[in-house]
Amino acid sequence: MNEAGAGKTVRAIIIDDDELMRRVVVAALMALNCEIVGEAGDGEEGIQLYRDTNPDLVLLDIRMPNMNGIEVLEAFEDEEPAPYVVMMTFLEDEESVQDAMIGGAKDYLRKNMTMQEMVARLERHVTRLSGAA
Repeated sequence: MNEAGAGKTVRAIIIDDDELMRRVVVAALMALNCEIVGEAGDGEEGIQLYRDTNPDLVLLDIRMPNMNGIEVLEAFEDEEPAPYVVMMTFLEDEESVQDAMIGGAKDYLRKNMTMQEMVARLERHVTRLSGAA
């Protein structure tokens, strides 16, 4: 377990068209004592979910139908407060990852990492957002 419980509970949403991947991410976030306040299956739904829930953390898939993660990041540029976004990808496409980081993402996760690796990568973001650091 982690020390994130020492601060506030981090509220998170997951925007990914892959339901199985959303379940994996929910499990990783719950291991870090996060509150999952919503899930969206595409970018447009995800933007509305962000506006409706005002989460601390957004996990966002790069490749989705209709509106991809880079387009969602661009739409988030006008949001107040600016979302704290961690991108997710199966892609080995460094250009997309680079675009996401330039677009304001704080980090990215490879979808093929182990649950242990995912929890470890997310833990530093959760700790920062919870104020426990």
